[in-house]
Amino acid sequence: MDSSLPGSAPAPTPARERRRALLAVSLVNFAGMAGFGTLFPILPQYGLSIGASATQVGLALAAFSVGQLLAGARIGALSDRHGRRPVLLWSLVLTALFSALTAFCDTPASLIVVRLLAGLASGSFGVTFAVAADVTTPQQRATAMAQVGAGLSLGFILGPAVGGLIAGATAEPADFARVCWASALLAILAFAATLALLPETSPSRPAHAAPGAVQGGGAPRDGGGRLGTRRLLGDARVARLTAVGLLAAAAVATMEASFPLFASSAFAAGPRTIGFVFGAMGILSTVLQLAGTGPATRRFGNERVLLAGLVLQCSGLGLLGIAASFALAIAGMLLIAIGFAFLNPAISSLASLAGPAAAQGEVLGLQQSAGALGRIAGPAAGGALFDGFGGNAPFLCGALAMLATAIYAGRTVPRDGARTG
Repeated sequence: MDSSLPGSAPAPTPARERRRALLAVSLVNFAGMAGFGTLFPILPQYGLSIGASATQVGLALAAFSVGQLLAGARIGALSDRHGRRPVLLWSLVLTALFSALTAFCDTPASLIVVRLLAGLASGSFGVTFAVAADVTTPQQRATAMAQVGAGLSLGFILGPAVGGLIAGATAEPADFARVCWASALLAILAFAATLALLPETSPSRPAHAAPGAVQGGGAPRDGGGRLGTRRLLGDARVARLTAVGLLAAAAVATMEASFPLFASSAFAAGPRTIGFVFGAMGILSTVLQLAGTGPATRRFGNERVLLAGLVLQCSGLGLLGIAASFALAIAGMLLIAIGFAFLNPAISSLASLAGPAAAQGEVLGLQQSAGALGRIAGPAAGGALFDGFGGNAPFLCGALAMLATAIYAGRTVPRDGARTG
């Protein structure tokens, strides 16, 4: 393998070690997303019970994503410098700590602050994708990214369900505490899996490299430190993929925040029905990521799979925007799930190939931070559109945004793919 390729590893990783590493980081992603999701069914009601306003409840929910936004690239850079394994282990320890501390929050301010700290500690999703980049060749990359991403999807499915079962019928402090302890336990289990299964995968700086250089091109490091967001975005390939990830995440987050309100007001759908729809989306997305992304990428390439994912999500949002029946709305949601299954692994794979090999954690952390920013901006925009222009408006605007993203990606990403090989 030509080690001059951006994002390539110095030598192939043995198959057994690769499987162990991918299993470990898939479990980390599952535990992280499930632990985050367990609080969804009870945190809003608990927040109101301790005197929080609806705005403060929204801030508490958004604080976790804000923390991930702030920490993603920085934690990724730490993993480039000090290794993936120790950074993931410390992240999981802190995640467990702040999840447990959430149980003791009895004021709106403390709830917001602790959820922000939990998000900062959990900004390591990019590191898990960097592990996948470390142990795979460019040809294996999309399949590995799909496996790691499937952990997130499965956590998204099971987290809220587990949280609802543990919480029970009320939002009393004891019920809320049980959910928080369960979230902390998931992080502890992920810590144990990482300790047992994950070898160190971060490639050391090549012996032949000049001081301050990075393998595979890109900006030089200052004494082996982090490149920094500004310098990373100075690379047009990284900047374009970051923009695509941000816009796509915002459009999907708009849907996630608006669909429960839309389904309730337009079709009288209750929480259980809405939960089933999201569960079906998660199952479909997980299965496709595990079984479909690899073959599709090998046949069509990352760039075409990325564009297909954007077009599918645009179509799904458009169907939601014109849905006059619940069946049509469900069809739109399932199209979005299919698009998600293809889009996320492709964009992570392309980002890993676009960035310097010695800065994989930082590049993929930046990509995850862009997604977190989209998950903050999307729900805010969706709520304003819903209130101002009606239930269909968030989806129609999301479809237009996704269409613009697909056009932008179609004009820029294929050229990037040609450069990365």
